[in-house]
Amino acid sequence: MTYANDDIHSFALVNEKWIVGIGNLMIIQDSNRAHALHIYIDKEYRGQGLGEKMMKYLESLAREKQIETMTLRVMPKNEPARKLYEKLGFELNGTSKLGSLMLEKKTSLTLLFYPSCQGQDNHHT
Repeated sequence: MTYANDDIHSFALVNEKWIVGIGNLMIIQDSNRAHALHIYIDKEYRGQGLGEKMMKYLESLAREKQIETMTLRVMPKNEPARKLYEKLGFELNGTSKLGSLMLEKKTSLTLLFYPSCQGQDNHHT
């Protein structure tokens, strides 16, 4: 599957010559969001961390493009996917008209600054 839209990035996980997973990320520049869609891992390859790797890759792409928020939708009955997204920090942001859960995550990097220890005497006498 490919899209004619340059703002949609599609990826496939391949084992030898077989596609075992797909993921897509739609960049929405005017709202500084990225939407993950059509995330799928072949049933034979589930439980191996491939979904988590795919999602972390899509998130890194969003960060690289300086996107602040990443969104996705998941059906309530898809418990394994819901648990993965929650583990990765996605939070419920609403429900669509068709009943899918709308999840959201801030992708901004948090920088921690520590005071410099230069010139300080850390020895106690």
